[in-house]
Amino acid sequence: MPKNYTEINELDLGPRTKVARTLAEQLIKKAGVTTVPVSLQRVIEYLQRERNLTVLKDSAMPEKISGLLVRTIGVDSESITI
Repeated sequence: MPKNYTEINELDLGPRTKVARTLAEQLIKKAGVTTVPVSLQRVIEYLQRERNLTVLKDSAMPEKISGLLVRTIGVDSESITI
């Protein structure tokens, strides 16, 4: 299994479950999660600190929508909002 994303063969056009699993495992490790079940709150807090992630809670969102990812790229930085 690849140790990091740069070792993954980008030309493989098949299902990318191994890539997704590898990236998820790396993220969980970086977030400091060491036990199961994985704390989504802890992963989100890590991303807020390290990746400029903003989480907005909106009670007006319809029940069928569980989340929405908005990515904006500015001149000097990138901002991600869930």
